[in-house]
Amino acid sequence: MCGIAGMLRFDQKPVTETDVATILAKIAHRGRDHSAISLSPAISRSASVGLAHRRLSIIDLQAAGAQPMFYADQQLCMTYNGEIYNYLAIRKLLEEKSYTFKTNTDTEVLLAAYHYWGKTCVKHLNGMFAFAIWDEKNQLLFCARDPVGIKPFYYLAADNYFAFASESLALAHLTPSGLNSASVSAYFLSMYVATQESIFSGIKKLAPGSSLVIKAGGAISIERFWSVEQFEGTTANEISQAELNQTISAAVKKQLQSDVPVGGFLSGGVDSGLITALAAPLLTKYHTYSVGYEGMQSNELAAAKLLAERFATQHTEVTIRAAEAMTILDDSLNHLSEPIADPAIVATYHLAELAGRDGVKVLLNGTGGDEIFGGYTRYSGQLSMKRKLMALLPPVLKKSLALLPVNNKMKHRLKQPAFDMMFSTGGSYGLAEWVTPVNLFTQFLTQLGAQFSAQANESVPLLYQQMLFDLQVYLPEQLLFLLDQMTMAHTIEGRVPLLDIDIIKLAFNFSAKEHTRGGQTKVILKKIAEPLLGTEHINRKKQGFAGSPSWWVKHNFNRFIEVIAELKSIPYFENFNIDIFLNAAGPVEKQANDIFILYCFSKWYARTKTVLGVF
Repeated sequence: MCGIAGMLRFDQKPVTETDVATILAKIAHRGRDHSAISLSPAISRSASVGLAHRRLSIIDLQAAGAQPMFYADQQLCMTYNGEIYNYLAIRKLLEEKSYTFKTNTDTEVLLAAYHYWGKTCVKHLNGMFAFAIWDEKNQLLFCARDPVGIKPFYYLAADNYFAFASESLALAHLTPSGLNSASVSAYFLSMYVATQESIFSGIKKLAPGSSLVIKAGGAISIERFWSVEQFEGTTANEISQAELNQTISAAVKKQLQSDVPVGGFLSGGVDSGLITALAAPLLTKYHTYSVGYEGMQSNELAAAKLLAERFATQHTEVTIRAAEAMTILDDSLNHLSEPIADPAIVATYHLAELAGRDGVKVLLNGTGGDEIFGGYTRYSGQLSMKRKLMALLPPVLKKSLALLPVNNKMKHRLKQPAFDMMFSTGGSYGLAEWVTPVNLFTQFLTQLGAQFSAQANESVPLLYQQMLFDLQVYLPEQLLFLLDQMTMAHTIEGRVPLLDIDIIKLAFNFSAKEHTRGGQTKVILKKIAEPLLGTEHINRKKQGFAGSPSWWVKHNFNRFIEVIAELKSIPYFENFNIDIFLNAAGPVEKQANDIFILYCFSKWYARTKTVLGVF
């Protein structure tokens, strides 16, 4: 787990140390163990390229594992972020092909894999990764991001150069255009930047499961190397469940690979509970961390404590009190390179901070269990009557109904069925419509809808359309982004065992109805977890890890309103009037979500402006 950065120029000008160091300085928190920059002519005799790296040492802590790493008589040079969990198997295969290794790192194995397989090496990797390899022989930069987007990769393709980094803010000084208006709208629409563009104009995200090749002359090509394509619809029989059980156990064991202390989040839910049950017996000491909120009825501390005692973990629990909550929220928002309005940032940030104090450098997390095993109530049919009817309506009828005099939000949901999936994760249609110029809003929604519809192939069952949307959009752009940002704020590596690609393949090979049989959620995973966690724990109501916006606003209303009032200084809010907003929004309980979204954006914008100087 590290921070990566680099630049390739194709205008005959040299990439200077200052060019790359300026980018790298903004991601120093991602790796405090070592920092290095390599430039041409050391990297290339003819091209102008620079690669940089901030190291968080996890495997092979020796100096020989530092990056950027050269290989094959200086013909290859790489900067890499992540972990390849099957690197030992790949290493063994390559050794049989007469490859030799100087270190025990997965970094060197990844370079050797590229040397042997070329760009198809990514199809052999099981892990989380974002990397860039300069290939001197072929005069190209090869970049890739892992199948589900656990690790981030941002890039800016300008007329004269190509630059990349682990965080978009690190590149923002290179683009004079400020914010991307469509991405701002996407944030308010879904409470995260739910697009393939970043929040900054011109800076893009390399899509999960994709590779990018840019040649010395500037030509760029991008291709998808991984996706969930087959839905065999098998029955959840004993053999297939046993195979899945074994695969999950193997994934957890692989992700315990580390030369530094390991721990995990423990929310009291099925996902983190299962990971704890499988991980704790394999380590001499396994740290677990849980959070609760003062005065909140849905509190998972008691359930988490029971699991911690059962599996003898080194357990830490914390209750966030209203008096200290805003300080922690503001601290977490100060470590976001892009805005998110999910209260889970606070719990993730605070627990990662506690883990860091304990010397823990790796934290396992249950993210992904809901998206690949049907864990949300919106998957199971436990929906409002309006959404049930929408799910049953044929596409042709939906488009016809959109011509009737219904409100704008409903029109778009009828025209673009994928919007129903997006709205279900949070956000505010009203705010998005408000901050986006009228003449651009419909155009923006149409483009966004087309992008999302492309993710949900109508040839597969509706449940899998919903799950694929979350796997390909909600997970990487919100949940995994949040985990990466909040753990890296404390220089900690966050790992997600349930998103092992072997688990994902098996999960989508069950028939769709097996995941949500009888109106229940996560049926298959619960069957696997029940012998370890117990029936009572499995049947607990899902409570979440975040604390609701209403709790935050109720306890800190004046502070929220004070900060929101500052929005009028932001270009998108010149006409913002706090009194009109509050009067139009109704009772505090009904407007808490909008208030929280506005607050997070205001704080993020103020901090970003300070970092960039001019914005």
